[in-house]
Amino acid sequence: MSTGASRWQLPAGIMGIGAVVLVLGWFDRPVEAEAETAAETAADTAQHLVAAQASSTAPATPVPEPEALVVVNGADIYNEHCATCHMGDGSGVPNFQPPIAGSPVVAAGRDRLEAVIRAGSAALQDRPNTMGWQMPPFGFLTDPEVEALVGYVTDTFGSPPQE
Repeated sequence: MSTGASRWQLPAGIMGIGAVVLVLGWFDRPVEAEAETAAETAADTAQHLVAAQASSTAPATPVPEPEALVVVNGADIYNEHCATCHMGDGSGVPNFQPPIAGSPVVAAGRDRLEAVIRAGSAALQDRPNTMGWQMPPFGFLTDPEVEALVGYVTDTFGSPPQE
């Protein structure tokens, strides 16, 4: 029986080694495949994140130039707070409310106009009040709103201040 057993020992040993190699190869293969799949997924995810970030940071509509924002915002503020007395075209109401168009206050420059907006008629104590009405102070306006209003009034109803 020893001859029969030894006759099968070599092929059985080779088959055993082959089986071990196959088993080890089988377990190694999914790990490599999973690593490749994970790397591909990570690369795809990174590409999608970059594309999503680029599209979310790009403005949906073009942003206007800062000067355009000042005119638009200044016009809105003027129409809301000033046009009632000074009229939309800056002409005022004869013998009732003074015109702002061509006004010496506007021509005096941005600082003077800002003071009048913030303090109202109190900033005009150096001028005669021929109409008897008092302009209220608009101190509740924020600094950017006052800047926008001064820019709008200066650009629309007066000449730029001399520098």
